[in-house]
Amino acid sequence: MSRFSHLAKSMRPSQWLALSCVYMGTSAGAYFYFRPDESSQATPASPKKGEQMPSTCNCKSSSAINVPSFDSIAYEYDSKVYFEELSMGLPLLRRYLLSHARGNVCEMACGTGGNLRYYNFGEGKVGKVLMTDSSEKMLHSTAKKINDTAIIDPVNKGKVRLIAADIAKIRNSENVFPPNQFDTVVDTFGLCSYNDPKEALKTMLHLLKNDGELLMLEHGSSTYFIDVIKDYINGVLERGLDRHIAGWGGCVWNRKIELILQEAGISEDDFYISITKWHFGTTYYIRVKRKTTTDR
Repeated sequence: MSRFSHLAKSMRPSQWLALSCVYMGTSAGAYFYFRPDESSQATPASPKKGEQMPSTCNCKSSSAINVPSFDSIAYEYDSKVYFEELSMGLPLLRRYLLSHARGNVCEMACGTGGNLRYYNFGEGKVGKVLMTDSSEKMLHSTAKKINDTAIIDPVNKGKVRLIAADIAKIRNSENVFPPNQFDTVVDTFGLCSYNDPKEALKTMLHLLKNDGELLMLEHGSSTYFIDVIKDYINGVLERGLDRHIAGWGGCVWNRKIELILQEAGISEDDFYISITKWHFGTTYYIRVKRKTTTDR
């Protein structure tokens, strides 16, 4: 029995209730208090001389993700999510997830570039990173981070490329996104916002080399092992869903992540799948890698 299992069994119901109330109170407060203020709009700063700006391709459109909504919060997004991410320990999860990134990397729905500081460039580590998003305004914020020496070493900024692309059209744009091209494909908190998350996952697998790895950090419905807590949390997520979607660019924060993986064809028959859950089963830390023919 693990230490966590022993601790879980030794705790009294009143202790579980107190712990659950503290966590859910702080998390719910962070979610709702730091939501975008629809009455205010941030004004984008002018690009600096020499600043990298995202290129576009014929795979750009607004069909896969709610681009107008993300455009409207792009320049204030970082300040809005800062305390939420910090209180939930997400920077540590991002850092640990991306410590596994290797070689030629493609990051889908990169947003404002929150993962940039966690890529480890160097021999045997990350070589290049292609960061994509449907929202050009979100990518403008990413471009500013590339030029921030506190976030990325200047010697590595040329290894990062930005491109505005709709994930729904990427598979039809092989001149820009050849299949089996990337050693690592990354998606952090993107499945919640795709109109068709199953097809988005299929696109990620399409881009991944046969021996490549898919790294994901997602939020979704709770699968916590204590039913009363799971049901309560999922009830909170469901009741706040419309408000959250309206405030966060169409983010559906209670999707059934494991079911989406299965529907995309990611099963233990063909893939090594590692899933670790945090925050009472609402945050999913996922690593996926294809099995070789001999392993199946």
